[in-house]
Amino acid sequence: MDPIGQTLAADFRAYMARSGQDVRVQDYSELLGMLKKNGLVLANLHDVATASRLVRQTEVDAWIYGKLSNSVGGLKLTVDAYPLSPFAERYFEFESSIPRSDDLKPLIVERVKDEFSALPRPGQRGYSYPECIDCPVLPSSEEVLRRKFSGTVVLEVTVEPDGHTKDIRVKVGLPFGLTQQAVDTVKEWRLKPAIGPDGKPAAIRQVVELSLSCS
Repeated sequence: MDPIGQTLAADFRAYMARSGQDVRVQDYSELLGMLKKNGLVLANLHDVATASRLVRQTEVDAWIYGKLSNSVGGLKLTVDAYPLSPFAERYFEFESSIPRSDDLKPLIVERVKDEFSALPRPGQRGYSYPECIDCPVLPSSEEVLRRKFSGTVVLEVTVEPDGHTKDIRVKVGLPFGLTQQAVDTVKEWRLKPAIGPDGKPAAIRQVVELSLSCS
């Protein structure tokens, strides 16, 4: 997602493409196009299930998912290779360590602090949970019913002291326009606000899930 991750992923794709093996590497731009087509954002690729659903819309046989984290003396790289078979979880997984070399150091950037981190979370530090007054469910569509599609959209929202929602962010999205429908639905929610430790209505930051099951 950040410059160093994008650089390492590009290097990996280039290596695979010239490896001489019987491998064809799909252009990364196709995955970005799938995000746009399905109304998702880059952050949705943090969710492996969402990424897998997107890849299934392409003609690839397998896909590779990498994750970077800090470790003592360098960066820790975790790599998983997934088949597009419903009968196998993954081909393999491995971990490696990458030293912070001079050419990589400029790409390592501090993560931007979450602008909502100062907002309290319900159930913590004396803050209660908001309660639904009028919270419509996620609407379905003809295409969703035809495909018998099921899934869950995960959002993070701010619930204001007046019970309105704002600053909605997508954590896990769904295809067929369901992500945008979920956002539009939650915008219309009206809730009894959370109560703070002082006994007054308070703004909180909360994760909400909207599920759809068509069988």
